[in-house]
Amino acid sequence: MKDILEYLGAILIILLILFGPITVICACIGKIPLSILNPIFRRRRKNERFEDILLSGKTQVLVTVVGIVVWIAVWVTAYFILCSVFPSLPTRIATPTSTPTLTPTNTPAPTPTNTLTPTPILILTDTPTPTPTLTPTGTPTPTSTPRCKSPGSFGPFSVYPNYDPSGYMGDIGDIIVEKNPEVVRFTYEAMGREPHEWDWKYVECTPNPNPSQFAGVMYLDPPNNWGTEAGGYDLRNVQRVIKWEARSVTGTVNVEFVIGGVRWKWDDEKECPTKITVPYPDSMPRTSLGIRTLTGDWQSFEYDLSDRPEEYFECVLGGFGWIINWGSIDIYLNSEGTGAEQPKTLIIEIRNIHYGR
Repeated sequence: MKDILEYLGAILIILLILFGPITVICACIGKIPLSILNPIFRRRRKNERFEDILLSGKTQVLVTVVGIVVWIAVWVTAYFILCSVFPSLPTRIATPTSTPTLTPTNTPAPTPTNTLTPTPILILTDTPTPTPTLTPTGTPTPTSTPRCKSPGSFGPFSVYPNYDPSGYMGDIGDIIVEKNPEVVRFTYEAMGREPHEWDWKYVECTPNPNPSQFAGVMYLDPPNNWGTEAGGYDLRNVQRVIKWEARSVTGTVNVEFVIGGVRWKWDDEKECPTKITVPYPDSMPRTSLGIRTLTGDWQSFEYDLSDRPEEYFECVLGGFGWIINWGSIDIYLNSEGTGAEQPKTLIIEIRNIHYGR
């Protein structure tokens, strides 16, 4: 292939040398002297000869322009063919025109030393400056306020009191929360009282008067934050096993425990309320920790989250939560559809919620 390109290059160079002068001569003498080919092609039939082509004034100009354009095209074509045959040719041609000040230099050292010198950075870090990104610290200084808090580096991370049990769900008029330093007591009067916060809060743009038929509380950070403001904790560096203790004061009850899922809310400001994504959504999707049967004795529970993706723990807003459904405690809707047919009062206590390390 290289030999063929060399031959083509040689032919183009010959055309380059001959075509330019020939077109200029033809334009000057006012004709294309084809008759000079007659002695070369002697074997042609009798009376069949080449005749000169006369050029008028306009034709002379046209031939000159065409000759120059084709001559330039031949130059360009020859250049690219030669570059493909001799790869080092563009470098040798471009060097004196692109960087004339570097041609007498035998070493390339000036280029990296001019662009990578660390001297200004060292001077700025030794002296106080108003720029926060240049302040010397033990850890990288973020350019903006971090969205989530760090749980620290040592020991187990306690969900309570870092997260606050303030996120009421379902028939929230039935919930009473008593916060103590070690234990949180939840009283659930299963009657179906308003207000109702759930997936069917609105039906066809109007408030749904029917009870949610469940209740629950999420531990949120900061308190009452359903994703409308920055909050939560970055739990990527904690052990992926959540542990807690719970009991029922009023007899056996089935309780579902959950984490995460703070990702949407009702837009009540619209004429027809719709579900919208919150500005600061939970990185952890709603995850069930299982339905546990609570008795009067304290029981220890745990749930392994090690199979969840790393990004789920990046900013957890809903650190823990519980839900009790009417169906699990044999409560049914009354005939009017306005509340429980036989209300019950349930009391559960939860303590020592933490991620081990």
